[in-house]
Formats: sequence, structure tokens, C-alpha cells
Amino acid sequence: MREVQLSGYGCWKMGDLFQMYNLLIVDDEPLEREAMRLILTKNIPGIAICGEAENGFDAISLVAELKPDIVLLDINMPGMDGLATIEKMQQMGLQTRFIILTSYSSFDYARKALRLGVEDFLVKPADLDTVRNTIITVIDSIETESIQIMTQEKMKDKINEMQPVVQSDIFRAICEKQKDVRNMFELLEFHPKEAFVAVIDSGSNGDILYSRICRILNSNGIHFISRIHSSMIDLLIFSQSEHESLKQIGCIELLADSSGSFYLGCGSSVDNVDLFYQSYQEAVSALQEGRRDNKRIFFFTEIKNHKKDRFPVDRYVDLFCSQIQMGDRDEIISLSELFFSDLSGRDEIDLMGRQTYVYQALIQISRKISEKTGFYRLWEEILTDKLQLLENRDTASLKLHFLSILEQFLDKIKDRKESRQDLIVKRVMIYVEDQYENTISLEDLAESLNLSPSHISKVIKKTTGQNLPEILNKFRINKAMQLLREELFSIKEITYRVGYNSQHYFSRIFKRETGFSPSDFRNRDY
Repeated sequence: MREVQLSGYGCWKMGDLFQMYNLLIVDDEPLEREAMRLILTKNIPGIAICGEAENGFDAISLVAELKPDIVLLDINMPGMDGLATIEKMQQMGLQTRFIILTSYSSFDYARKALRLGVEDFLVKPADLDTVRNTIITVIDSIETESIQIMTQEKMKDKINEMQPVVQSDIFRAICEKQKDVRNMFELLEFHPKEAFVAVIDSGSNGDILYSRICRILNSNGIHFISRIHSSMIDLLIFSQSEHESLKQIGCIELLADSSGSFYLGCGSSVDNVDLFYQSYQEAVSALQEGRRDNKRIFFFTEIKNHKKDRFPVDRYVDLFCSQIQMGDRDEIISLSELFFSDLSGRDEIDLMGRQTYVYQALIQISRKISEKTGFYRLWEEILTDKLQLLENRDTASLKLHFLSILEQFLDKIKDRKESRQDLIVKRVMIYVEDQYENTISLEDLAESLNLSPSHISKVIKKTTGQNLPEILNKFRINKAMQLLREELFSIKEITYRVGYNSQHYFSRIFKRETGFSPSDFRNRDY
């Protein structure tokens, strides 16, 4: 049974427009749906209840039909639970945001929800203020994202028209502290509210890194990129918040992968075009300090506190990397508890500072694990989509998101390793099929596959449960059985054709594998 109610004509101001946001309620309890409908319609005028559903199957149909902005659904429903329903809805490719209602408060449920991109979850019974604040937060997120997209598109169109000429002129004017910087931005009809300058020393990889940075950052709304000379790259990064700036820095560091020499200095964020020169000078100073300390990314704000006792994020990164490589989930959870306990216990670190350290830890973990595993694109895939989840979170929620991302790291590594192992076994079987008539040693196989004998041996045993001689014997005996049925060759000839040098040994192996001697097998079948 499907229940659909059309009601409410609320609106939400977005710039100069008024936007109404449609919400779908999904709960198997009629009273729960009615209560939530009353709460929303009476207390949040910007919400229109576009429909209601009593189970996951009806909800999926309604989402496809109504395309709501927000779905508020119970996690515990018969037939298809809330998480499975969300997973199906996400396959539709819509921009719908999800909030779940749950009676569970365990980490497992929260982790699964976060993996699915759920905006937030409410533990029943949720009071009015909690429901209202959660809905308003999601609406604000939708509105902010829409405004950012429109602003970026507008800026992109304007800059693209004049980009080749204006970029180099703007950076030259900033570096030389010219007075016409403001006029250049006026020419583009662009009025930056907040920005900072970053300077990259890319060493001998300038050409490769510059093209990659331009491609990725242009797609993320950053267009002011220039080069002083072959190894130096300037970036002028505009941002609504410090956290947004950090995400752009993270994109740059991920691009570096294992590109060798790579240092990035960041100046302070300023709210005045005339202060861009100051941010540029700070970026150069930070770059020099980072090179002295062999630190890839260095912020100017760190210099004055550089000699003080700082949070040991590098030590925690090394510990996390060790546990991730071993695949020890329990130890990672325990280490996360220690990490956040240490972080929260430092009075000098506020919530924004905690978010920054968590962000930096994830970036460093990703880079180090990438270098050790070779899965460079893996970390870029995960962090590009997930780092925005760290924004505007309290410490408890921050920890859940941090653990969720590390869980994805573990799962991806496991999948990639298993995929590589399957490929190695496949190559082993191809080699055996091609060479079974000859003498095959583990060393010959390793040389052919350009891998170490010990690694191949471990992979074969772990994946198939057999060692190389066992695999080779089974393959040869299967070939021998085929030849015995054809009756074209004598048993002695078959012995040599399948790679054995002794008929006696061949007969012994054949009987062990099949339960028959070669002659009995031939007589049995024919």
C-alpha cells in the first residue's frame, strides 16, 4: 500500500530567490509518519511534504517519481531496511539528501550510514529542536552547495574568456605589489571575499605537475594558476572557509603522489585584494621553512609556533599506516580513540584545529600508504569524495567520519590485493598450461612473471590452497587422463608428453590423484 500526501507550500530563501524543498517521509509506523509530518509542517516553513511511504519498496518508487530533495526514513523496516533502501535510491543518480531515524546508536550502524553518504541520523525519540536543527542544517548545505556551484560556473565562464592573458598578469601584479590588481579583478567582474596564495616548488617535475594541477583544480573551481619559472607554480585560491581551502591543498598533495621533490608554502587567508601581496610573501616564507624542515606542506601560521610543543600528528600517521598495512581493524579503532583523546585534551586546539589535524592526518596516511602499496589513484578516489564530510562536525562526529574513511582504506586495500593475487594466479595457470611438458621450477616461474619466488609461493597457497607442485601435478594428470581416453599414445609416451621423466613416478602420482593406475583407467573407460 502506498500513501502519498501533497501538502505545504514552504519556501527557503536562496540569494534573491525563494526555494521550496520537498521531503519524503518513510516509516512503517503510521503514527510515526503522522507525528513527523506535523513537526515538519508546523515548525519548518521551508519544507513541503511531497509524499509518505510505509516501506522501502514504495519509497524507491516514490523517489523515482517525485525526486525529493530530502528523504527522512526509518532504518528498521520490514522487507528492506533503511540502509538497503538508501543504497537502491543512490543508484538512481539523484541529488537527494538522506537523514535516517533509528533506535540504534551503535558504531556499526553509524559507520554503514556514513559510507552511504547519509547527511545525519536521528536517534528515536528525537525532540523537536533536534529534528528542526537537523533539517535546517541539511537545507543550508543544499543551498550553500547550489550557490557555490552557480558562483563557480559564473567565475569559470568569465575567466575562461580571458584566462590566457589575465592569469600571468594578475600574478605578476601580485608579486610586484602593483596597484592595478584590484582593477584586473574588476575587469573580470569578480569580487573575491577571501583568498590566499600558495607557492609550489615542483623541482624537476614542473611540467608534469603543472598540467595535472591545472586539470584537477580547474575542475574544482580554482582557475588562478601561474608559473614563475620551470619549477615554481603559483596558486591563488579563493574560498568560503578555511576548511574549503584545506580541501584544495589536499587535492594538490594527492596530485603529487610520489613525484619526488615537492614543497608547498601557504600564506594567510586575507579578505582584501590589496593584501594578496602579503599572502604571497608569507607563502614564499612558508615554502622556505618547509624545505628546511623537509616538510611537504607548510603554512605561514605555523612558523611562529614552530618551536613549540605541537600535536604529534606525524607519529600518529606512522602508527595508523602500520595498522592499515596489517589490516588490523581493532587496533585502528583503539588507536583512533587514543588519537582523539590526545587531540581533545589539548586546550590550545579548538574544534577547527581538530578538524585541520584530522584532515592533515588523512592526507599524510593516504600518501604514505600509496607509496608503499602503489595504489596512488585509490586514495584520491576516496578522499576527493569524503573529505567534505569533515566540515562543521563536532569531535564525536569527526571521529566517526575519520574511522569510516579508514575503514574504506582497509576495504579498498583488501579488494585491490585480492584482485592482484587473482591476476598472479591467472598468470601462473597460463604459464603452467604453456610449459607443463617441460620441467618447471618455482624460480623459472618467478623469473617469467618478474616476481620473487617467495611472493608467488605465498600468493598461490593463499589463493588456491595448493602449492606449485600440487597445481602442476593436477594439471598434468588431467592432460594424461585426456590422452589415455584418446588411445593414440602408449602410457610411456604419455608420461613424457605431460612432463614426467619416470613412468614409475607418473604412475604413482596418477593413482594418488585418480585412485587408478594409468592402465586400469584406460581399460575402465574403454
